[in-house]
Amino acid sequence: MYEVNVMVYGVGEDLGYKRYCSNDELEQLLRTCDSSEIEYKELKETRYSESMETCFCPY
Repeated sequence: MYEVNVMVYGVGEDLGYKRYCSNDELEQLLRTCDSSEIEYKELKETRYSESMETCFCPY
């Protein structure tokens, strides 16, 4: 499980978002994003939320 910050640079405005993703999702993001646009860190203590609707929640 990883916490990922993605920056999207545009003309006159920079946007970003944060998400939690699995190793497979992180690999896909790394293939599609420039290395300067993405920061990530591995979360050691994670598990699914009870409803499984809200991605992964670090506890």
